[in-house]
Amino acid sequence: MKKIVALVLCLVMVVGLMAGCEKAMDVKTLAQKMDEAAKDVTAMGGKLAMEMEMSMGMTGMTMTMGVKADGEMKYDLANGGIYADVNANVEALGQTEAVDMEVYATVAEDGSSTMYMHESETDSWIKYAQEGYAEQLEELQGMTIAMSDVPEEKMTLAKEKQTVSGVECYVLTMELDGTYFTDEMKAMMGTAAESLDEETAAMMESIDWSALNAKAVYYVDAKTFNTVQMDMEMLGLGDMMSGIMDTAMAKMKELMGGEEMEITIDVPICKISMSEMSYTGVEVPAVPQEAIDNAVDANAMAEEPVVDDTYTDESMLNNPAQADGSFLLTYEPMTARVVVPEGLTVYMSEPDMLLLMNDDMSMSISYMLVGETDAATVSAEYEDMVQTAKDEGVWMSNGDAEDINGFTVKNLIYNDGTSEVYSWKAVNGGVVMVNCASYMDIPVLDEVLNNIEIGE
Repeated sequence: MKKIVALVLCLVMVVGLMAGCEKAMDVKTLAQKMDEAAKDVTAMGGKLAMEMEMSMGMTGMTMTMGVKADGEMKYDLANGGIYADVNANVEALGQTEAVDMEVYATVAEDGSSTMYMHESETDSWIKYAQEGYAEQLEELQGMTIAMSDVPEEKMTLAKEKQTVSGVECYVLTMELDGTYFTDEMKAMMGTAAESLDEETAAMMESIDWSALNAKAVYYVDAKTFNTVQMDMEMLGLGDMMSGIMDTAMAKMKELMGGEEMEITIDVPICKISMSEMSYTGVEVPAVPQEAIDNAVDANAMAEEPVVDDTYTDESMLNNPAQADGSFLLTYEPMTARVVVPEGLTVYMSEPDMLLLMNDDMSMSISYMLVGETDAATVSAEYEDMVQTAKDEGVWMSNGDAEDINGFTVKNLIYNDGTSEVYSWKAVNGGVVMVNCASYMDIPVLDEVLNNIEIGE
């Protein structure tokens, strides 16, 4: 999830960089006047439009996705209100899905924020509360670069004015290349580094901006020098995103072993437009009473465990714990005593099998005693699973065997980020198998395998 948050933050920075850049007569004079006008802006409303096409290739498989969105957004910093209503159509795998988003946000005197978001699919409201929102908003504004700081050679002023939304406007075109973005984003990261966690900051700093190019056309009110409309197109975004994925895959390989998967991303179209922009008389709609009365608190939802650690369904617990809390598994002539690692809950217990899960069910671990088999048979079954995953196009990588407490341990990683660990140990009468499934890594793997005592 953090990778995703980092990418969104990158795009916000780029759009902020472009939208904050605000010049006419000659380029230098217009830029200065746009900057002066921007200092007094505390409210803005306008129409938003976006079009994006993206294709992702991995392991011989390519997926194409298209997004078209339009809507409106308003904000009033003086009164602490933000509103957005966006309607989008997402095309992927031959299917089109409509995604509608309605957002209201308020900022209290203490700087905290409450955001209400309506989910069209379930017709429900979710509430997000956040501390220090005002400070974060100020930091984001501080990351916006002034128009007059952009080199003049990167801007062109049209000879003739144009009328846009009934307003006489100067037409200013800005073209920025990878070198410019590299320098400016490094400077911005220096400003924002303290507000980012270490992992996100490291990833942001690793991004290669050199392939990114952006062209923006500003239609600037000839009287107020505020932007009336901005049309922006970005090129090279796919190369930049591919670099981000390469970093993520290398990190995954470092954590989990196996083969590093190559992912290529192409973004042939990425266009964003803000139109009918106004700065006075902006009225941000109040939060609907329906949202206030019925919104589900997202923070509370995140804190509630999916699995109750006081699980009492006796029908699933057919092998009670020993006096010391451990579990004794038997399958004649095999025996194994399992100590449950901290943070895991017993979900199912049978005489020859034990299933554990963590609180949010993002990780499961099963112990099994399997009779009348041997290590070679289990190893062949594992190779069959790897080949099936490859044939179905869901395989990403699988790791070489390692040894933990006498167990042969192998990874199987799928392209949705799911990881499965298969481990087995041959004993008299069969095989002891311990299998784990999770998203990303298995943080307790060593503890799981080292807390098994196998009988003679």
